[in-house]
Amino acid sequence: MEVFYELCKNGDLQTVKIEYEQNGEVIKKYLHSKYDPIKEAKQWASSVYDEEDKVYIVYGGGLLYHIMALHDIIDNEEDKIIVFEPVQELYEKNKDTDFFKENTNVVYTNEFNENLVAALFLEQINSMYYNKTSIHIFTSYDNFESSKQFTVYNAFKMFKSDVYLSYNTTHSRKEWVIENFIKNYRFIKSNSIINDFKNVFEGMTAVIVSAGPSLDKNINDLMGHENDVVIFTGGRPLRAILNAGIKPHFNLSIDMMPENYDLYKRYDILDTDVPLISSVENQYLITQNYKGKKIFADLSGLERDLSKEWYEEDIDSLFTKGSVATLQLSAAIYMGCKKIIFIGQDLAYSDDKKHSSLASDVDNTVEDSEHNLYVKGNYQDKILSRADLNYFRMAIQDYIREYSHEDCEFINATEGGAFIEGTKICTLKEALKDIDTKGIDIRKKINDILLKEKNISDYEKIDKKFSSLLQDMEAILKLSKKGLNISNKLRAIEEYYGNNKYLEQLDKIDEKLKKYKIAYNFVVRYTVSLSISVQGKKSKTIKDILDNTKKMYKDINNITQMYIKYLKEELEILKKLKLNH
Repeated sequence: MEVFYELCKNGDLQTVKIEYEQNGEVIKKYLHSKYDPIKEAKQWASSVYDEEDKVYIVYGGGLLYHIMALHDIIDNEEDKIIVFEPVQELYEKNKDTDFFKENTNVVYTNEFNENLVAALFLEQINSMYYNKTSIHIFTSYDNFESSKQFTVYNAFKMFKSDVYLSYNTTHSRKEWVIENFIKNYRFIKSNSIINDFKNVFEGMTAVIVSAGPSLDKNINDLMGHENDVVIFTGGRPLRAILNAGIKPHFNLSIDMMPENYDLYKRYDILDTDVPLISSVENQYLITQNYKGKKIFADLSGLERDLSKEWYEEDIDSLFTKGSVATLQLSAAIYMGCKKIIFIGQDLAYSDDKKHSSLASDVDNTVEDSEHNLYVKGNYQDKILSRADLNYFRMAIQDYIREYSHEDCEFINATEGGAFIEGTKICTLKEALKDIDTKGIDIRKKINDILLKEKNISDYEKIDKKFSSLLQDMEAILKLSKKGLNISNKLRAIEEYYGNNKYLEQLDKIDEKLKKYKIAYNFVVRYTVSLSISVQGKKSKTIKDILDNTKKMYKDINNITQMYIKYLKEELEILKKLKLNH
């Protein structure tokens, strides 16, 4: 491809012409108007601007006239423009311009690896705005490098799927999440937080133990290495490891469902003294009844400042995508481990089993399902897996890509299962050769941190905090009922929408709701609409607006009642605890 710069016909501005071969034919194309690129840019920017959009994804930057024009229109530092430039020479020419240095809300890239583009979207697009994001192709780039256009579209679909899964997990289980969020608080205040373990095992080796079928093959090979490597596991494989005479260093749990507590009871692991790394929204009965010391990480998704205000300390977050294995991986890297060994990480139905026989007490038979699929295996051309397992595999791959450049080595010693891109495949025995312990006594290091004096929960202070939150929630409930009543009146006379007293009343209600900063933010995180449009075409009919308004107040009403229910329950417990202390 050749790139030529020419002066425009009516001024000193440049346009750019590219020449390239396509299907044996030489294509010549101007990327901007030969006469007035500024006028063209303004017209294009006006045509794609939508006052509801918060993020604009643009394929084709050229000489940036249209990007600057769009930026001038949005005029809001919170709104973002993500620009993909498929022409390498133009990317190199523009990437260091003052425009990008001065406007940090404009992201400029020539990355077209689908997974990395999806990761870019996850990093740059607030999940609250996934239904306020639109994709646009600049006029002259239409049908140019179509494969790269598809990459952007497909990556955006991956991003949406990721947000949808994350949101749907939280939204569909919101009552359990809310209950755990409230009932874990007093335990968080009297236990360790993940920050205490930042880089404490710098340069060491970690073993991530999962409950895949292949764990049966090599679990015993881990015996005798407890002083050499930091061992992370989850609830399901914990009993199998302990039965093998191996005591792991950390047990991790993120599942908010009551079934997770049932598993801990069935596997008889509640009395284990292995330190538990837990989400702040982990099933509260595990938090209350687990014997080992607890270490909390904030996976709530709350904005950092809000989380800090609520917990009165800055609790770090860890990466997770619905799988305890991704949390184990994140914790290992957070603690400074540079060599990560996976075992039992099949992410597939090895030997026609769902789990390790040593770590399963239920029917282990693989059922036929429309969600089953075949993926590349570590030792086979293909192996049977399932859609959610494959999602977790891709999540691990994303994390490996992010950290592989930081001298981290990833080894898949599962000895079966699905292939994880970015990992070296070998046996566990081979992986454990020549381990550098860095002279650290792992168990002593952990105990020294955990035995540091912790604050005793101030039940009086927590009582006041929860009582205040309860008052705010009751005020929000009252306002949401009023808002719902008014929105019903709007529906009855919707032809007058936008021009009547009811709209003014709703605006006042919204203003009052936002005054309850913490309580309101706790509620609205569960009220995000699931309507996603790749094209950014959002229906704006009066009926749609009214339906969304009514739904919003219904959601606020329902969610607020959940908070009130569990705050009252916890306040009763706090009352008894205060009497006993």
